[in-house]
Amino acid sequence: MIVRTELSGVGHYGVCTIVQRDELGKLFELLSSSPINDDWQNFELDPWKPTGFNGSFRILTKDQAEPEVKLAWRPGYTSDALVSHGLLMRGKASFEEVVENPRSLEVYPAKTPSDWHLQADFGGDIWKVIESPGFPKILPKINAEIRSWWEDQSGSPESGQYAAVFDGQYGKTLQVDQRGGGVWIAGSRKSRYAHHLADHNTDSSRDCFAHVISLCVILKHCRTVIESGSRPK
Repeated sequence: MIVRTELSGVGHYGVCTIVQRDELGKLFELLSSSPINDDWQNFELDPWKPTGFNGSFRILTKDQAEPEVKLAWRPGYTSDALVSHGLLMRGKASFEEVVENPRSLEVYPAKTPSDWHLQADFGGDIWKVIESPGFPKILPKINAEIRSWWEDQSGSPESGQYAAVFDGQYGKTLQVDQRGGGVWIAGSRKSRYAHHLADHNTDSSRDCFAHVISLCVILKHCRTVIESGSRPK
């Protein structure tokens, strides 16, 4: 089972969760018997109604014959959408089957009483691009897009490098700093931890969503390189 995250194509920075329909049915069945039942809407996956924790997902896939379901994170429901996605990821851990999609991103958000946490994994093909000698050449495009998102949030021009790659303890390491400093997500494919990437000082849902947006932007640009048939040199 794999629960992917990527840009939805709805607006400039819409994010969606993508799950195989039969697997989403299994996750919903599991969640329906949990204590969050009363706060999760539309377990029936009615395509015309919101679903998720407090209705924070919108179903983009209206054709119920489609094998995959795209769940858009609704604007204005960022915190609840992160919780919804996190609950799906926790449910996924109950299933033993491990499947890797080499061109995917999986994120694991979690909320505590005082702050937020995010861990994430890229598929192998995405890491090959990040680790390639030419990856720094596409960083300006990645950073411009992340910067543009922050400018939309603040309503004013922003500066900052945001994403960077360097040689770390476990090989090529990706790090994304967020606006204001002191908040970042970093890691490598050979990380000794449970997931490739882990955050630092993520105090708010906006910080957590900024990590998700940043990783989705990186995913998009790496896929573009892959689909072009060549690695950056």
